Amino acid sequence: MENNNNDSGFIKETVKNKSKKKIFLTRLIAAVIIAAAAAFAAAFVFAFTLPVAKKAAGVNDGSDSKISISMGSDGTAENDQSDDISDSNSQDKNGEETNEDDTDVESEATSTSSSSEPVQTPPVEEKTYVEKYRELHQELNEISEPVEKSIVQVTGITSLTDYFNQAYENEQKTSGIIIGENQENLFVLTDYAILSNVERIQVEFYGGEYVDAVYQSHDADTGMAIIKIDVNDISQETSNSIAIAELGNSYNVRRGDPIIALGSPMGYYDYMAYGTITSTSNIVSAYDERYPVFTTSISGSTGGNGIIINLDGEIVGIIISGTSSLSDHTINAYSVSYMKKMFEQLLNNEKRPFIGVKGADVTSEIAEKTGIPKGMIITGVKEGSPAMVAGLNENDVIVKIGDDTVMSAAGYAALLKEYKAGDKVDIIAMRKGAEGYAEVEFNIVVGEK
Repeated sequence: MENNNNDSGFIKETVKNKSKKKIFLTRLIAAVIIAAAAAFAAAFVFAFTLPVAKKAAGVNDGSDSKISISMGSDGTAENDQSDDISDSNSQDKNGEETNEDDTDVESEATSTSSSSEPVQTPPVEEKTYVEKYRELHQELNEISEPVEKSIVQVTGITSLTDYFNQAYENEQKTSGIIIGENQENLFVLTDYAILSNVERIQVEFYGGEYVDAVYQSHDADTGMAIIKIDVNDISQETSNSIAIAELGNSYNVRRGDPIIALGSPMGYYDYMAYGTITSTSNIVSAYDERYPVFTTSISGSTGGNGIIINLDGEIVGIIISGTSSLSDHTINAYSVSYMKKMFEQLLNNEKRPFIGVKGADVTSEIAEKTGIPKGMIITGVKEGSPAMVAGLNENDVIVKIGDDTVMSAAGYAALLKEYKAGDKVDIIAMRKGAEGYAEVEFNIVVGEK
């Protein structure tokens, strides 16, 4: 019995000890499970609430930067994408569910896709030829408009009597340009052809005002004349609207340059035409002068006059009646840069030196082929001129004026400008005789014109 009791006690003790271990392990496992569950829940809550907290705090973790890169560089993509996420699955006023996020995501996808490709500029609508043509003419009109403020219409008036003994006024009209001014007068360069033997000269300014003018001077070789208007006869309104003509550098004019013709090239006032320079090598020979002349592609009248301007609005040529081509009825014009000295002399009513010969160049090549001395060969002598009085003849070759050698007709004209009326000058010319050319000296008193 005693052994049984001992065994029973042993059994009871053993069972009791085993039960305590079970409880401990169970509690330990439960604690681990609970702790794991708590940690998982905490992590879940943390992961869920962190973006919301960052958004509420305005913290940007950089995850939105990819969207902004794909959307462009204007800085608006990040805010747009955040708004799309927070406002997704919202409802409209009628209670119907609208998935704005779907629309925005689709937009994002399109933008993301398109941003990976080169951005293409929308094609510019090309203008028609008619539109381009209209714009071209508008630009040409804008170039000519300021110049037109310096252009005037000049009328020469003569009183006549008709068959029935009734008095009437005969009017001849041409154009001119305002070329200078001083405190007393305004000066106009015009065509002398209509001014000879007139009783009255009238000028119509830009804006329509008519004012009387008086003759001052003219050049018989070119037919250019200067008339003047008293500034006190011009209204203030007209004074404010007109302008002095701006003369350009015609030395730079080249064949093919585009030009605009203004004035009266066709014989009537307020004319405008467009064309090009067709040649710059033509020369008009006058007594003691040689003037370069531009030929153009613009149609004109032999009795017309006016100006040609370049695309900078500068006057580069003066059209005077008689200079235009008779064969093809195109406009010719004197190169203004070569005329500047003469313009100044006419404006100041100065007399110019005059000997009275026309000439042509004898170049080295011509001299070598023909045996004619190099210089300027005389092609004409004006009747009654100092040259005729001194004994110069056609075909004489002028080789020297004073101490200066003459190499060409242009050189002769330039050297003559250094003298004044009344000066005595020795001219050496080569004259052909039975034994060839011989040197002849002529003592000439310079005249005036």
